[in-house]
Amino acid sequence: MKARKKKETLLLDDFFRQQIAHLDENENHFTAANYRNARQSVRRFVGEESGCFPLKEVIGQWVSDYVVYMQDTDKLSASSADCYYRILRAVYNKAVKQSRVEEAEEYPFKSINIAVPPTLKRALSEIEVCRLRDAKLTGEKARARDVFMFLFYARGMCFVDLFKLKKSELYGGYINYSRSKTAMPACKDHPRTARADRPLR
Repeated sequence: MKARKKKETLLLDDFFRQQIAHLDENENHFTAANYRNARQSVRRFVGEESGCFPLKEVIGQWVSDYVVYMQDTDKLSASSADCYYRILRAVYNKAVKQSRVEEAEEYPFKSINIAVPPTLKRALSEIEVCRLRDAKLTGEKARARDVFMFLFYARGMCFVDLFKLKKSELYGGYINYSRSKTAMPACKDHPRTARADRPLR
């Protein structure tokens, strides 16, 4: 009778890198960048053994200690700490879903929350937008202003959507495009429509 093959130990850092590579392959570069930052944060927390730290050792106390480390030692803002925490949780959940690691008896992310204060609104007034629109600028400043105004007129289009915009998506006075999602493929069946020619008063 053949001996059962021992399951290979999955390393947290290796699985992190695999997820980053997958995101880059699918052109989710913004999310990939966040995953890279989260990975570096985890590596700083684990220290010298970060390259050989098993994912199965991500338990409740370890996660709690990591959250404290981010806020007290790494001096991260609540929003950044929460972002990295959620990324770590997503990485763990994916490993469990793919049966790459056995699920812990007690979910390590249970009852752990990071309080994130609401973001203060920093919207420009209509007068300020008009002043920016009419400013006498040249060179790169003028180009940056024009890009900003285009995004504004397009009802808050994301820069990445502008970067990927095709000429064929502009017709009839409208821009018909599919929003780029950070971790999900764009839904082309329900494109978002934005007016391109609506003037500011």
